[in-house]
Amino acid sequence: MVDFNATSSNGAESVSTKTITVDLSAVSAKNVSVNYAITGTATGSGTDYTLN
Repeated sequence: MVDFNATSSNGAESVSTKTITVDLSAVSAKNVSVNYAITGTATGSGTDYTLN
């Protein structure tokens, strides 16, 4: 199971990066992908930021 440490996150536009931490309930020998969604006013990915 994957768990986000916070239910929401925000930051100033002057900050170049933002770390969003997730925890796994157990070690995995395989790559783990996490689906996520963004909401609010900053939903134009690629306009002034990139989600990696």
